[in-house]
Amino acid sequence: MSDKDDSFEKVIQCEGKTYTLADVPFEELTEDAEEYIASKRRPPAMVVAMLLDALEKFPDAQEKLIKIAYEDAKNSSKPPTKVEVKEWIETDEGISWTFWKMLKPNHPELTVLSVKRLLRKVQAEAIREKLKKDRLDAAAKNEELKALRDEAAKNVEGKIV
Repeated sequence: MSDKDDSFEKVIQCEGKTYTLADVPFEELTEDAEEYIASKRRPPAMVVAMLLDALEKFPDAQEKLIKIAYEDAKNSSKPPTKVEVKEWIETDEGISWTFWKMLKPNHPELTVLSVKRLLRKVQAEAIREKLKKDRLDAAAKNEELKALRDEAAKNVEGKIV
């Protein structure tokens, strides 16, 4: 941990490697997220053109879906709202992107995709560890129950004459 009181040092360990998260100010994260989301938006004409081919299979829904897509795409020229940013940050893509932003200063070789894979591995390792612990706890309880049952059986045997 550094000498600064307002900073932190967190690490992720996976497959024998340690990844250090940097302290990225919330304001910077939010601004960068807004820019990232805006960069992913497509112009209205492109969205409608992409949908036309796909919607040929659903003629009844075509007009309604095109209107919805057009309205969404029209809003793409506006910067994302704070609510949109918050909702996006809570998605899988947003979580991966946020961790990437925090890992990037110490691990510039990582990409958003590699961080997404890393987080999946970390999650899988955590699940395996939890299952292992649960099995060990269950085995210990089973042994405790067996010992209690044996003790009860001995007590009953001693009282039968």
